[in-house]
Amino acid sequence: MTIQGSGMRYLSVLLCLSLIAGLTGLFAGAKQALGAVTRVAVVKEIKGTVMVKKSGGSKAFNAFKNMSLNEGDALTTGKGGKVVLELASSKADQDSITVGENSQLNFSELKEDGGTKAKMNVWAGSMWVKVKSISNADDQFEVETPTAIMGVRGTYFFVGVDPNVGTTDVVVTSGVVAAQVPLADIDNTREARDVLIYPTQQGTFAQSSDGQVNTAVAAIDLDTFVEMTPPDILEAIIADAAGIDAEAEALAQNWTSETGSGPAAPTTNAADLQRIVTNMSGLVNNIARTSVDQNKVTAERVNRIAAQANGEAQKAVLDINNVKPLELTPDDLAKQGEAKRLAAEAEQKKREELARLEERRRALEQLIAQAAAEAARIAAANAAAQQEKTQQASQQYVSQLPSEEQQAFEQNNRQRRQEISTPPTQTPPTQTPPTQTPPAVPSASGSLSAASVANPSVSTGVILNINLANFNGAGKQIYGYQVDVEFDLVKESDTPKLIFNDDEFKDTAKSYRKNELFKTEPGADWALPYTAESVDYYFWNRNAAATTGKLTYAVVKFTGDPVAIGSTQSVVQLPFLLKRINAAALPAPKFKVTVTAVDSAGNIMIKTENTVTLTIAPAAGLPG
Repeated sequence: MTIQGSGMRYLSVLLCLSLIAGLTGLFAGAKQALGAVTRVAVVKEIKGTVMVKKSGGSKAFNAFKNMSLNEGDALTTGKGGKVVLELASSKADQDSITVGENSQLNFSELKEDGGTKAKMNVWAGSMWVKVKSISNADDQFEVETPTAIMGVRGTYFFVGVDPNVGTTDVVVTSGVVAAQVPLADIDNTREARDVLIYPTQQGTFAQSSDGQVNTAVAAIDLDTFVEMTPPDILEAIIADAAGIDAEAEALAQNWTSETGSGPAAPTTNAADLQRIVTNMSGLVNNIARTSVDQNKVTAERVNRIAAQANGEAQKAVLDINNVKPLELTPDDLAKQGEAKRLAAEAEQKKREELARLEERRRALEQLIAQAAAEAARIAAANAAAQQEKTQQASQQYVSQLPSEEQQAFEQNNRQRRQEISTPPTQTPPTQTPPTQTPPAVPSASGSLSAASVANPSVSTGVILNINLANFNGAGKQIYGYQVDVEFDLVKESDTPKLIFNDDEFKDTAKSYRKNELFKTEPGADWALPYTAESVDYYFWNRNAAATTGKLTYAVVKFTGDPVAIGSTQSVVQLPFLLKRINAAALPAPKFKVTVTAVDSAGNIMIKTENTVTLTIAPAAGLPG
């Protein structure tokens, strides 16, 4: 298996052309080879509208299952949308993120130097984070919001960002989250303070009018939390009940053990610590019960999840018919009140800001209306003055004419006024509708440079041309295409006689992949006669036991306008190598060519298929 193409741009080919049907197999085969790319996460599940904009790109495309998300990519979910991401780590199945509806986030950096550092920026919406493999001092996972940065290890937690109010809420179900809260700049030096959030706690971070971030950490307010959280996120939390319970037990044991390591306990008081541990064990069950009570998740759905979670835990970790309420102290209730006050102040601040903006908008509208009225008055006055001036000049001119000329002038004026008031009757001309030529339909096909070749003494080249035509006119320009070729290997004694000429195709001195139309850049080390606007990607393999070979070649633009193509043009030449055939009966290998083209929105424009046959003629003076 061979894959060519490196750097961030080349994954944009996969992004755009993944929208084309039939790429699932390509991704399965290319997964390991793409491991060297700076990948942050992989899309594992999608619901509703989920859009991705690649790093450096200007257009967003529909996300798809198994898509790789890389450093700098941005992801957005629509109303009712959800996406489950699997973090790129050595234990990827242990690390996942569920992103809820109306969310916006991007992946800012990933570094591997002894450990790993993954960072996500969340600008709006909500997400449920399960990060279990980040367990040593060199590994880091951070979630940054407009008001805080959360650093975690071995943690289940929720993040919600309200972009309208400017608040961030963090709820921890197990593990400990260290939130770094920025302070005001002092001498151009950014300072911050750390806030620890323990299981069953909710941290609220709100920016005040003076730029400071106010913080409140309190016991979770179940009703408020469930009310603000999308149902898909609540279901993800409930589904992780077994893992949360196991981690909570390990954390509790660490707190009560004299030789324990890891995060320190939230209190040294034994009774308080026991109460907190008890609340930890019942937290998810309380969330599930409240979700049912608020009609966010059905009881039937929760019971199905509970059956699976209880099976995983091998004990009853979920039972919404047997829920022990969280035990809260007066201090817990007071801190909950402080958190509510902080959120209410942020809401009030936003309302006041919106009111000020609305007042300014109305004042501006009034000024614009006044200016328009004044301009209309001035224009009307100028027109009236000009008309009066013209009339006076006409009267003065006529008064200076002899009597006979004055009468002729007046008669001409009366005749012109009559002509203006009574337009002549017009007979419409007979119209013959023009003959309309139907618009040319976009087309794509494969063709051989030579349909017949002589059986070589050693080997000879065979060129397969990929041709495109009629991608012009409104809405018909092409943004990318993918070619899938299935060809006969022509095997003799298990040795293929017809193969793709990989060495020839990746040779920087050759022009196979240098296309002026798409301005393709096969690699950073290629000397090009143009400024690159597209990247290409190819993948081919042959199964030792198979009788056919498969080749995929794809091109997509990363900048510039879509490409307009009129008459038929070859956009790429795919070189094959035919070796000497010793059989008496010469075969006629076939190339089945499938071409799929997409527009700038990633929509499929056409998908065509044709088969071309290569005739192999006997060589003069050679047997066969």
